[in-house]
Amino acid sequence: MASLAERGLRRARRYLREKAEVRRVLTETKSQAPAVNRTTQMNAIIHIGEPKSGTTSIQSFLLDNVEGLAAKGFRYHRNMPRRPSQIEYPLGALLRSGQLPLAENDRKRYNATSLKCLEKFVDPYLQALKAYPQRWPEPTALFSSEHVKPWMHSPELVRAFDDMFAEAFGARVYILYLRDPVDQAISGFSQRIKVGQSVTFDQHLEDFARFETQGHTAMMWSETLGRDRVNVRLMDRTFLKNGDLIDDFAAACGVDLEGLKRPERTNESLTALGIEVLWALNRRIPELLADGTHNPLRHKLLGIVEEKTAHGPRFIPTPEQMARLEEIVKPSNDALRETFFPDRAILYQSARAGKQGVQPESTIEEALDVMTEIIVDLRLRNIPAVQTWQRSRAVTREPGNYREE
Repeated sequence: MASLAERGLRRARRYLREKAEVRRVLTETKSQAPAVNRTTQMNAIIHIGEPKSGTTSIQSFLLDNVEGLAAKGFRYHRNMPRRPSQIEYPLGALLRSGQLPLAENDRKRYNATSLKCLEKFVDPYLQALKAYPQRWPEPTALFSSEHVKPWMHSPELVRAFDDMFAEAFGARVYILYLRDPVDQAISGFSQRIKVGQSVTFDQHLEDFARFETQGHTAMMWSETLGRDRVNVRLMDRTFLKNGDLIDDFAAACGVDLEGLKRPERTNESLTALGIEVLWALNRRIPELLADGTHNPLRHKLLGIVEEKTAHGPRFIPTPEQMARLEEIVKPSNDALRETFFPDRAILYQSARAGKQGVQPESTIEEALDVMTEIIVDLRLRNIPAVQTWQRSRAVTREPGNYREE
């Protein structure tokens, strides 16, 4: 366990990092002279997720084409270059409503353990948001955050989010992509393992049953803000323009794609072997420390596992789990189709048939081989060891004590 002095040093370092980031945003906001004398208001298009529905591809497209989009009249700007999701805006709406993220890990990860901490973290970004029309000459601003959909879980929060943007922008339109929830549940399980959790798929299914709200989310946003302001899209090849997500997103925003770069596929799901290996590592090596900073033992661990397991078979639930999953999603799918897509006989028409895969438990022998490879690489120093100054911060769980922090 870290000494009191070590914990104080960690907090001091974190405070200095946060202070430097806040100073950068405030300096950037104040130093940028008004670009134009506006005769019309700046408008905003906000992509609100949902998670595991092409958000990384959309955010990569936006970041790769900042200059090209600006030339076409669209401004995309990241306050935090290392965070693809613009978390500061849903966090700002939570602050306006006097609320914190529901999940403890989210509160740790995003400096939101109290309303005071949250205000300190997001206030400079909210001030910068108000200055958007004075900072940028383009007619339309683009935003994207997959955290909006899960965190704005009530009409009150949806209104708070929209009111926040209303202080800077005229027309505000929201784009929501919905993925086949069966595929999303499977992909979401992989994502939970990627971020350090060690749940089983059965546990994930029961969590998914409590929070599977596609139909509810689309209707709540539409009823709160108006159907004309919420563009609900299906991430289904038979629905997307040209069967392509980027083509469809660009068309929904009114962006001409000529001359713009297309993103490479990113944030792929783990294979069944990757899930088994990382799940075992997650049980012993937590991702976050008690103060919300990253455990040094996790450094590059995900990338190492992904590289060594990339060519294994994909994960697929058992027939019993698939039947339970179909049972969970049917009411929401039916309501969504009847309300928004009555002309579609089947809501998600891209075929699931023929998808092959295995359960992670069937890959235990291969997983042991991968663990052995990692040990060999460590011994040969092909994988960098934890540096001396990081060792006092490294944390592992005792065997048998696998409670999620």
